[in-house]
Amino acid sequence: MIAFRPYRDLADLQAMLAVLSAGAAADTRAFYPHPGDLSWWLFYTDNPAPLEERAWLWEADGAVIGWTVFTVSEGLFDLFVHPAWLGRPEYAEMHAASVAHLAGRVRAKGGSTVGTMWISAEDTDRLRVLADQGFAACPGGRGMHLVKLSQSLESPLAPAELPEGCAVRAGFGESDLEARARPQAAAFKTKLSWEHYLARYRRFMGSPVYASAHDTGLVLADGTFAAVTIWWVDPVNQVGHFEPVATHPDLHRRGFGRALLRDCLRRMQQLGLRKATVCADADNAGNITFYRACGFEVADRLIDFERTLEPER
Repeated sequence: MIAFRPYRDLADLQAMLAVLSAGAAADTRAFYPHPGDLSWWLFYTDNPAPLEERAWLWEADGAVIGWTVFTVSEGLFDLFVHPAWLGRPEYAEMHAASVAHLAGRVRAKGGSTVGTMWISAEDTDRLRVLADQGFAACPGGRGMHLVKLSQSLESPLAPAELPEGCAVRAGFGESDLEARARPQAAAFKTKLSWEHYLARYRRFMGSPVYASAHDTGLVLADGTFAAVTIWWVDPVNQVGHFEPVATHPDLHRRGFGRALLRDCLRRMQQLGLRKATVCADADNAGNITFYRACGFEVADRLIDFERTLEPER
């Protein structure tokens, strides 16, 4: 018997992260985000809904076998299950139940579509389920059509070659908050007020997933943060992941972002990680060129899907 229940506590978070690590270890055609992605989604947010409304877990015989995260404001859901359940009839049932759960909440807010992201072009099982349940691929994506890029850390890496006068720093506190947040806010063109943006990042820094030692920035001689990133660790698969990556737009094309990522890659390698990954907008050729200059290559292409909801009768 499979049960579907809301998120309860940090033990549930660990179970959700374990599903992603198991999926990556199984090396199926399905795409599994890095555990760091989930941590970022859940805790770097302005979504006022509590976690027990946004995240629901699937259980079989008391063990967590998957989870669904709902972003009702955007009509989106993300479903990931333990690889042992891929391709089984129960997988399609979990998918349909997730859609029904989201559809009711979207209709209540006046919405008319539901969608999902992070679907690999190679994931034939999920593609079949999506087609059977009335979903169609979105041309160009719903605003977030992505590629996953990867590089091995098992060979010698290019030197970081920090620009003159620059240093890489990690381990930030309240006194660093404004300087650290500024390049990220500018790079992602936030529409939030500066005070609201700082409050959002401050909340994230106080969350259970924040690892200050991995929040890293390239700092100029005058103390300005030119580029920032967080690198996450999947200890099961020994894979590092960058999310987010930002260089201040006023400081592009000076090698700051590349130097920062190369320094972090060396930190990952020294920690014993075997591979590094990052995701990027598939339509942003400049970003993909940047990551290739840092040693990454495209490893997977991710498709968005959408379904128009039938009118209620």
